[in-house]
Amino acid sequence: MKQHTQITAIIPAYNEETRIPYVIQQIQKIPHINQIIVVDDGSEDNTFKVTKQFPEIDILRNVTNKGKAYSMDRGVKISKNTTLFFCDADLKWLKTQDIINMIEPVLRGKYDMYLGIRRNKMQRIIKTFALNTGERVIKREIWEKIPDFYKYRYRIESGLNFYVKHYGKWFGYTKMEYFQTLKEKKYGLFQGMKLRWSMNYDVTLALWRAYLYDLPKWTLKKNLQFWQK
Repeated sequence: MKQHTQITAIIPAYNEETRIPYVIQQIQKIPHINQIIVVDDGSEDNTFKVTKQFPEIDILRNVTNKGKAYSMDRGVKISKNTTLFFCDADLKWLKTQDIINMIEPVLRGKYDMYLGIRRNKMQRIIKTFALNTGERVIKREIWEKIPDFYKYRYRIESGLNFYVKHYGKWFGYTKMEYFQTLKEKKYGLFQGMKLRWSMNYDVTLALWRAYLYDLPKWTLKKNLQFWQK
């Protein structure tokens, strides 16, 4: 890795008082990460209080729940580095080597973004949802190119994938052994399913907008030529 490159880690969190300390501790072990930002998205538990026990961390707090993308964007706005590591707050078995494996391909300049695919069954089976993982290292300049439409709740990950694929230097990913706590387990069956379907809706809407309106002109021209044959 380039020795002079420093990275900002951004952790959006909602009601993660029991899980976020472990995630923070793993991130703190990475020498290249010299700034950690936690954005408490209007939690109703002690997420904010627990996070304040780490005095070297920058903490932001949304007065009300604004959604994942809004929280990520707040973190980006106070980040001091050109490389960003986004990480969910509810991970289990996350290891420092997992983070390093995501960081290295971006710092070497091979990709503009690199993803960690969790070992959740849905992540492994359904590629579309696997690539919507919350763990990703990305160049800040890519984030700044993303239209505001995608910076809304769960649209952001599909939007990032699309823009890196069509406007950046592509992205890579690796399947790793850490996993995320299921929404149904955290919030109960009904609320968890409601949140999951809300996420699926956001992903579908983002993909619809991306491929109908935001494809580069050269790609649209190529597609038209194909269908006219």
